[in-house]
Amino acid sequence: ITAVKVTMDRVSATSNYTDGMHAYVHGQWATAYNFLDESLHFRPDYGPALRRHGELEQLLNHDPRAARADFQAALLQPQPRHVAADIRYRLGRCEANLGRPTAAVQNFNRALALDSTFSAVYLARGEIRLLDLHQPAAALADLSHGLAQRQRAAQTTPWHYVQVRGVALTALGRYSEARTDYLAVLQTYPRDGRTHFLL
Repeated sequence: ITAVKVTMDRVSATSNYTDGMHAYVHGQWATAYNFLDESLHFRPDYGPALRRHGELEQLLNHDPRAARADFQAALLQPQPRHVAADIRYRLGRCEANLGRPTAAVQNFNRALALDSTFSAVYLARGEIRLLDLHQPAAALADLSHGLAQRQRAAQTTPWHYVQVRGVALTALGRYSEARTDYLAVLQTYPRDGRTHFLL
């Protein structure tokens, strides 16, 4: 009887996860969350459901503590390297939101050890190193690396991070280079008040 229940629970977990992912890819976040909740009810250690449930806790419910618990549980299950890197990145964002910059950087470091091409991690780590840990040189290296990776991959420039790099350059006394970054931001967002203030 126990074996039958375990099998049925796994089937129910998988079915709810499949329905949840269908809703997820169609932007039906609340529906997806409910299906993933059901999936985890039947199988609390189901790694894929924990990962997506954590993403929704983070992005939909704005609950970094609940998201962190999901991501930590997901990492206890075997994950492909690129998935583990993504979970570490999201876990780092949770730690940052919870006011734990050192823990955030540790997770970002682990993410990059798994996937050194993950530009979003360099950018997030650079921002925290600058604004929370007051390490402008290390921040500048991260921000420049992440931005260069995105440029090589022909991805959209995240102008917020160009602005942050300008702040890092200013902190290092490299005012001309900072001005170049600020002007680049203003070419795209000419009315951006923060950049005008920094300039």
